[in-house]
Amino acid sequence: MHSLRLFVLPCALLAAGTAHAQFMDMLKNAVTNAAQNAVTSAASHATTKAVNGAIDGTVDSVKNPPRERPAAAPAASRAVSVAATPAAPPARPAAPRSCSEGEGEPLPPLGERPPLYQPDVLWPDASACPAYEFLDYGFEAARASVKAFDKAGTPLCPECVGGRANDSLPAFHLGGRSARYDLSGALLALKEGGDVAWQGHRLAGRIVLVGEQPIGSFPCKQFRWTLTNKEREIVAERPGLYCKFQWRGEPAAWHPVI
Repeated sequence: MHSLRLFVLPCALLAAGTAHAQFMDMLKNAVTNAAQNAVTSAASHATTKAVNGAIDGTVDSVKNPPRERPAAAPAASRAVSVAATPAAPPARPAAPRSCSEGEGEPLPPLGERPPLYQPDVLWPDASACPAYEFLDYGFEAARASVKAFDKAGTPLCPECVGGRANDSLPAFHLGGRSARYDLSGALLALKEGGDVAWQGHRLAGRIVLVGEQPIGSFPCKQFRWTLTNKEREIVAERPGLYCKFQWRGEPAAWHPVI
Protein backbone atom coordinates (compact mmCIF):
# COMPACT_ATOMS: atom_id res chain seq x y z
CA MET A 1 0.00 0.00 0.00
CA HIS A 2 2.78 2.37 0.81
CA SER A 3 4.50 1.55 -2.46
CA LEU A 4 1.35 2.42 -4.37
CA ARG A 5 1.25 5.90 -2.77
CA LEU A 6 4.83 6.50 -3.77
CA PHE A 7 4.02 5.67 -7.37
CA VAL A 8 0.84 7.75 -7.60
CA LEU A 9 2.40 10.95 -6.14
CA PRO A 10 4.99 11.49 -8.89
CA CYS A 11 2.38 10.88 -11.51
CA ALA A 12 0.12 13.54 -10.02
CA LEU A 13 2.91 16.05 -9.89
CA LEU A 14 3.84 15.32 -13.49
CA ALA A 15 0.21 15.82 -14.60
CA ALA A 16 -0.04 19.10 -12.69
CA GLY A 17 3.13 20.41 -14.29
CA THR A 18 1.90 19.49 -17.74
CA ALA A 19 -1.45 21.27 -17.12
CA HIS A 20 0.33 24.38 -15.86
CA ALA A 21 2.50 24.55 -18.96
CA GLN A 22 -0.50 24.21 -21.22
CA PHE A 23 -2.30 27.02 -19.32
CA MET A 24 0.68 29.39 -19.68
CA ASP A 25 0.85 28.70 -23.40
CA MET A 26 -2.85 29.51 -23.76
CA LEU A 27 -2.44 32.75 -21.75
CA LYS A 28 0.55 33.81 -23.86
CA ASN A 29 -1.35 33.18 -27.07
CA ALA A 30 -4.36 35.18 -25.77
CA VAL A 31 -2.20 38.20 -24.86
CA THR A 32 -0.42 38.11 -28.19
CA ASN A 33 -3.69 37.95 -30.12
CA ALA A 34 -5.15 40.84 -28.09
CA ALA A 35 -2.11 43.03 -28.77
CA GLN A 36 -2.21 42.29 -32.49
CA ASN A 37 -5.95 43.11 -32.59
CA ALA A 38 -5.38 46.44 -30.77
CA VAL A 39 -2.64 47.47 -33.16
CA THR A 40 -4.74 46.50 -36.15
CA SER A 41 -7.76 48.41 -34.80
CA ALA A 42 -5.69 51.55 -34.10
CA ALA A 43 -4.15 51.47 -37.54
CA SER A 44 -7.55 51.00 -39.13
CA HIS A 45 -9.01 53.93 -37.13
CA ALA A 46 -6.13 56.24 -38.06
CA THR A 47 -6.46 55.30 -41.71
CA THR A 48 -10.21 55.93 -41.67
CA LYS A 49 -9.76 59.33 -39.98
CA ALA A 50 -7.10 60.38 -42.47
CA VAL A 51 -9.29 59.35 -45.40
CA ASN A 52 -12.33 61.20 -43.98
CA GLY A 53 -10.23 64.31 -43.33
CA ALA A 54 -8.93 64.30 -46.87
CA ILE A 55 -12.46 63.97 -48.22
CA ASP A 56 -13.76 66.83 -45.99
CA GLY A 57 -10.88 69.08 -47.03
CA THR A 58 -11.56 68.42 -50.69
CA VAL A 59 -15.27 69.20 -50.30
CA ASP A 60 -14.56 72.41 -48.33
CA SER A 61 -12.05 73.60 -50.92
CA VAL A 62 -14.67 73.10 -53.61
CA LYS A 63 -17.34 75.00 -51.68
CA ASN A 64 -15.06 77.82 -50.45
CA PRO A 65 -12.10 78.22 -52.77
CA PRO A 66 -9.22 80.19 -51.17
CA ARG A 67 -9.03 83.88 -52.05
CA GLU A 68 -5.95 84.99 -53.80
CA ARG A 69 -4.18 87.92 -52.15
CA PRO A 70 -3.42 90.76 -54.53
CA ALA A 71 0.22 91.10 -55.21
CA ALA A 72 1.85 93.99 -53.36
CA ALA A 73 2.64 96.91 -55.58
CA PRO A 74 6.31 97.62 -56.07
CA ALA A 75 7.78 100.30 -53.81
CA ALA A 76 8.42 102.64 -56.74
CA SER A 77 4.81 102.33 -57.89
CA ARG A 78 3.49 103.14 -54.42
CA ALA A 79 5.74 106.20 -54.17
CA VAL A 80 4.47 107.55 -57.47
CA SER A 81 0.86 106.94 -56.41
CA VAL A 82 1.29 108.85 -53.15
CA ALA A 83 3.10 111.71 -54.81
CA ALA A 84 0.44 111.99 -57.47
CA THR A 85 -2.38 112.32 -54.88
CA PRO A 86 -3.46 115.99 -54.81
CA ALA A 87 -3.16 117.76 -51.46
CA ALA A 88 -6.34 118.74 -49.62
CA PRO A 89 -7.41 122.28 -50.43
CA PRO A 90 -6.84 124.82 -47.62
CA ALA A 91 -9.83 125.54 -45.38
CA ARG A 92 -11.81 128.55 -46.43
CA PRO A 93 -12.14 131.37 -43.91
CA ALA A 94 -15.50 131.65 -42.24
CA ALA A 95 -17.88 133.91 -44.06
CA PRO A 96 -18.67 137.17 -42.27
CA ARG A 97 -21.91 137.16 -40.31
CA SER A 98 -24.73 138.67 -42.31
CA CYS A 99 -26.52 141.69 -40.92
CA SER A 100 -30.13 141.18 -39.91
CA GLU A 101 -32.75 142.97 -41.96
CA GLY A 102 -34.91 145.36 -39.97
CA GLU A 103 -38.10 147.20 -40.78
CA GLY A 104 -38.13 150.70 -42.21
CA GLU A 105 -35.12 152.89 -42.75
CA PRO A 106 -31.95 152.15 -40.76
CA LEU A 107 -30.80 154.68 -38.16
CA PRO A 108 -28.07 157.10 -39.26
CA PRO A 109 -24.55 155.93 -38.39
CA LEU A 110 -23.17 157.36 -35.14
CA GLY A 111 -19.64 157.97 -36.31
CA GLU A 112 -16.76 158.25 -33.86
CA ARG A 113 -17.19 158.98 -30.17
CA PRO A 114 -17.08 162.71 -29.39
CA PRO A 115 -13.92 163.70 -27.46
CA LEU A 116 -15.91 164.99 -24.47
CA TYR A 117 -18.15 161.95 -24.17
CA GLN A 118 -17.63 160.21 -20.79
CA PRO A 119 -17.36 157.46 -19.82
CA ASP A 120 -16.10 156.14 -23.15
CA VAL A 121 -17.22 152.58 -22.33
CA LEU A 122 -20.83 153.74 -22.76
CA TRP A 123 -20.32 154.71 -26.40
CA PRO A 124 -21.73 152.00 -28.72
CA ASP A 125 -19.32 149.49 -30.22
CA ALA A 126 -18.32 149.96 -33.85
CA SER A 127 -20.33 147.74 -36.20
CA ALA A 128 -20.59 147.27 -39.96
CA CYS A 129 -24.26 146.34 -39.66
CA PRO A 130 -26.93 149.05 -39.81
CA ALA A 131 -29.08 149.66 -36.71
CA TYR A 132 -32.85 149.73 -37.10
CA GLU A 133 -33.54 150.11 -33.37
CA PHE A 134 -31.50 151.88 -30.72
CA LEU A 135 -30.81 148.57 -28.98
CA ASP A 136 -29.20 147.31 -32.19
CA TYR A 137 -26.19 149.36 -31.15
CA GLY A 138 -23.73 147.16 -29.28
CA PHE A 139 -22.56 147.83 -25.71
CA GLU A 140 -20.66 144.58 -25.09
CA ALA A 141 -17.84 146.08 -22.99
CA ALA A 142 -20.29 147.85 -20.70
CA ARG A 143 -22.44 144.76 -20.28
CA ALA A 144 -19.38 142.68 -19.33
CA SER A 145 -18.64 145.12 -16.49
CA VAL A 146 -22.21 144.67 -15.21
CA LYS A 147 -21.65 140.94 -14.80
CA ALA A 148 -18.44 141.52 -12.82
CA PHE A 149 -20.24 144.10 -10.64
CA ASP A 150 -23.12 141.75 -9.84
CA LYS A 151 -20.70 138.96 -8.95
CA ALA A 152 -18.82 141.20 -6.51
CA GLY A 153 -22.16 142.30 -5.02
CA THR A 154 -23.06 138.80 -3.82
CA PRO A 155 -20.60 138.18 -0.93
CA LEU A 156 -21.00 135.31 1.50
CA CYS A 157 -23.71 135.98 4.07
CA PRO A 158 -24.68 133.12 6.42
CA GLU A 159 -27.74 134.95 7.74
CA CYS A 160 -29.03 135.74 4.24
CA VAL A 161 -31.43 133.59 2.24
CA GLY A 162 -29.30 131.32 0.05
CA GLY A 163 -26.14 132.14 1.99
CA ARG A 164 -25.21 135.18 -0.12
CA ALA A 165 -26.09 138.86 0.02
CA ASN A 166 -27.78 140.78 -2.83
CA ASP A 167 -25.89 144.00 -2.24
CA SER A 168 -25.71 144.90 -5.96
CA LEU A 169 -29.53 145.17 -6.16
CA PRO A 170 -30.63 148.57 -4.80
CA ALA A 171 -34.35 147.85 -5.20
CA PHE A 172 -34.01 144.86 -2.85
CA HIS A 173 -32.73 147.08 -0.04
CA LEU A 174 -34.65 150.30 -0.78
CA GLY A 175 -38.01 148.74 -1.58
CA GLY A 176 -37.98 145.84 0.84
CA ARG A 177 -38.69 142.25 -0.15
CA SER A 178 -41.54 143.36 -2.41
CA ALA A 179 -38.98 145.11 -4.66
CA ARG A 180 -41.54 147.75 -5.63
CA TYR A 181 -39.01 150.53 -5.44
CA ASP A 182 -39.07 152.57 -8.66
CA LEU A 183 -35.34 152.72 -9.34
CA SER A 184 -35.75 154.07 -12.88
CA GLY A 185 -37.99 156.91 -11.67
CA ALA A 186 -35.50 157.81 -8.92
CA LEU A 187 -32.52 157.85 -11.28
CA LEU A 188 -34.22 159.82 -14.04
CA ALA A 189 -35.28 162.46 -11.50
CA LEU A 190 -31.67 163.12 -10.46
CA LYS A 191 -29.75 166.24 -11.38
CA GLU A 192 -26.15 165.88 -12.49
CA GLY A 193 -24.08 164.90 -9.44
CA GLY A 194 -27.14 163.57 -7.56
CA ASP A 195 -27.17 160.02 -6.27
CA VAL A 196 -29.23 157.10 -4.96
CA ALA A 197 -27.57 155.18 -2.09
CA TRP A 198 -28.37 152.03 -0.09
CA GLN A 199 -26.82 149.85 2.59
CA GLY A 200 -26.57 146.14 1.89
CA HIS A 201 -25.76 143.27 4.23
CA ARG A 202 -22.02 143.46 3.56
CA LEU A 203 -21.51 146.32 1.09
CA ALA A 204 -22.89 149.83 0.56
CA GLY A 205 -24.07 150.90 -2.90
CA ARG A 206 -24.33 154.25 -4.66
CA ILE A 207 -25.47 155.41 -8.12
CA VAL A 208 -24.41 158.87 -9.30
CA LEU A 209 -25.62 160.75 -12.39
CA VAL A 210 -22.34 161.76 -14.07
CA GLY A 211 -23.59 163.26 -17.33
CA GLU A 212 -26.43 163.90 -19.78
CA GLN A 213 -24.83 163.45 -23.17
CA PRO A 214 -26.74 162.27 -26.25
CA ILE A 215 -25.75 159.30 -28.39
CA GLY A 216 -26.35 160.43 -31.95
CA SER A 217 -29.83 161.98 -31.96
CA PHE A 218 -30.96 160.12 -28.82
CA PRO A 219 -30.99 161.85 -25.39
CA CYS A 220 -29.07 159.77 -22.83
CA LYS A 221 -28.05 159.92 -19.16
CA GLN A 222 -24.80 158.35 -17.94
CA PHE A 223 -24.44 156.90 -14.41
CA ARG A 224 -21.72 155.44 -12.22
CA TRP A 225 -22.46 152.53 -9.88
CA THR A 226 -20.12 151.71 -6.95
CA LEU A 227 -19.95 149.19 -4.10
CA THR A 228 -17.85 149.93 -1.01
CA ASN A 229 -16.97 147.89 2.07
CA LYS A 230 -17.03 148.96 5.73
CA GLU A 231 -13.71 150.76 5.26
CA ARG A 232 -15.32 152.74 2.41
CA GLU A 233 -13.00 151.13 -0.11
CA ILE A 234 -14.40 150.64 -3.59
CA VAL A 235 -14.98 146.92 -4.16
CA ALA A 236 -16.57 147.17 -7.62
CA GLU A 237 -17.91 149.78 -10.03
CA ARG A 238 -19.69 149.86 -13.36
CA PRO A 239 -21.34 152.32 -15.76
CA GLY A 240 -25.07 152.79 -16.21
CA LEU A 241 -27.03 154.25 -19.13
CA TYR A 242 -30.61 155.41 -19.81
CA CYS A 243 -31.64 156.66 -23.25
CA LYS A 244 -34.84 157.94 -24.80
CA PHE A 245 -36.01 156.15 -27.93
CA GLN A 246 -38.98 154.42 -29.54
CA TRP A 247 -39.39 150.72 -28.85
CA ARG A 248 -41.60 148.48 -30.95
CA GLY A 249 -43.77 151.27 -32.29
CA GLU A 250 -44.48 152.83 -28.89
CA PRO A 251 -43.91 156.55 -28.26
CA ALA A 252 -40.37 157.58 -27.37
CA ALA A 253 -39.61 157.01 -23.68
CA TRP A 254 -36.67 156.56 -21.33
CA HIS A 255 -35.39 152.99 -21.20
CA PRO A 256 -32.54 151.39 -19.22
CA VAL A 257 -29.80 150.31 -21.62
CA ILE A 258 -26.99 149.40 -19.20
